[in-house]
Amino acid sequence: MFHLDTPRLVLRDLEEIDVAFIRRMVCEPTIRRYQSLLRLDSEQAIHEFVHAAVFHNNLIPRHGFNLVIGERRLEQTIGWIGWGHSADSTCGNFGVGYALCPSTGGKDT
Repeated sequence: MFHLDTPRLVLRDLEEIDVAFIRRMVCEPTIRRYQSLLRLDSEQAIHEFVHAAVFHNNLIPRHGFNLVIGERRLEQTIGWIGWGHSADSTCGNFGVGYALCPSTGGKDT
């Protein structure tokens, strides 16, 4: 399991318990506008995204990462970041994406 602590942030594997957070993110208009991977239009699609992320995070050898970004001081999840082999070869062999909840941005923590 991946877990990285910094003085301000925690990066950890996305888990099944993060469904509510992903649901909140996919409802954010800004995230839907700029992050096509998180344009999930149903509860089933949200659960499938989380389930697939957990599945890929547990592969050995590991070929990708789907992590939640947590703010340490406030102990709240503020975003998602993912990277790994690209599913679309026209975009290259490797892909990376991220999204930060607009409601948590711009705060001095």
